[in-house]
Amino acid sequence: MRNFFLIFIIPVLLSCEYETEIDIPHSETKIAVSCFLIPQKDIEIYICQSIHIYDTKEIPITDATVELYEENIKLETIAHDENGFYRTVKQPQIGKNYSIEINVPNFEIIKANTSIPLPVKIDSTRIKRNIGTSKNGNSLSYYQILVNIPNTNKTNYYEYIFEALTDSINIFGQVNLGNSFSYDAIIMNEGDIYTKFFSNSLYNNSHFNLNLYFEDPIDFFFGEDTVKFTVSSQIYSLSKELYLYKKSLKKYNENQNNIWELNNPPAIYSNIENAYGIFAGLSFSNVISERITEAIE
Repeated sequence: MRNFFLIFIIPVLLSCEYETEIDIPHSETKIAVSCFLIPQKDIEIYICQSIHIYDTKEIPITDATVELYEENIKLETIAHDENGFYRTVKQPQIGKNYSIEINVPNFEIIKANTSIPLPVKIDSTRIKRNIGTSKNGNSLSYYQILVNIPNTNKTNYYEYIFEALTDSINIFGQVNLGNSFSYDAIIMNEGDIYTKFFSNSLYNNSHFNLNLYFEDPIDFFFGEDTVKFTVSSQIYSLSKELYLYKKSLKKYNENQNNIWELNNPPAIYSNIENAYGIFAGLSFSNVISERITEAIE
């Protein structure tokens, strides 16, 4: 009789739910800074104040003194424009080093530095059709584009953009053929087949090929006689700071709901001294486009 009673009462206890309020204390207020330096674009710096977890509206900083330096030479004290944005018509130059010093009343001086990496030129591309298997075990074919990129004697950081866009075939207009992916070892080393950023640290030769794929529309939802689309690729050169930021952001997005992992969610990379955020640079390669009007064997 005792054993029966225990078996009966345990499920009842496990099914009980209680609601309680948790008082989350306010952490130390800090400043957040965001700026991406892009050649041929005006410089824009956003500055705001960190907020409590229950708050929903950012608090822009409008009374900061923002000083911009190029190669350790002061270029300008950037005035506040609107809603926490500090803008200047000056445009960053490729290959240059930049730094900022931000003075917000009642806070420590905020500093950060980065550089604008040299862009790469995509030397050539080669497209071919490959046969593979889908997740469901169905036979699929893929278009593969081999992008030839010159290598250098130092570690560089990149992000690829690879798209396939159909012609306008109906009332819905053009169709983007979905996520590109890559089984390239350099991409797999960074995470998974859908990772878009990578470094050249595993390459020793003067040039390397980046193997990119997307599902072939012939076997997807088009008939072979109607296949007409354009593939285009471009490579972004990232500063090391931007590469580390993107890498940490991907890990954060993948693991923020994993309650069983220690130190979760993972911290997002920041290169801002005495504040949070990112100050980073990038440049971009030429765009390679190719028109596909029939199946490639």
